[in-house]
Amino acid sequence: MWVVTTFSTAPEPDRILQSFYRRVRPGGPGWARVSQRLGYGREPIPGGALAWTNWIAGIVAVYATLFGIGKIVFGFTGAGIVMLAIAGGRVLLDLAVLQGEAPVARTKTKLA
Repeated sequence: MWVVTTFSTAPEPDRILQSFYRRVRPGGPGWARVSQRLGYGREPIPGGALAWTNWIAGIVAVYATLFGIGKIVFGFTGAGIVMLAIAGGRVLLDLAVLQGEAPVARTKTKLA
């Protein structure tokens, strides 16, 4: 359904895309045209290949939380605790990584 909606609606004006890009700075090939037009060049996806592994690990954490709570609710306490521990471990790993990263410089941009 989303594919039909995407191709049947008008694209956002360039000024909106440029304003969004300046604020968020998304990487990847889908933003190459906007990035080059603004003079940033072709920017890589932040995190590179690690971004994909973080994405998958995040999905595992979300589902481990959902199924862990479900297991506990339906009486499978041991399995539920294991699943919640997996999710909790992922959250702790994320917090440790975030503390080691340098803060991202933000610039104020006015929306067009």
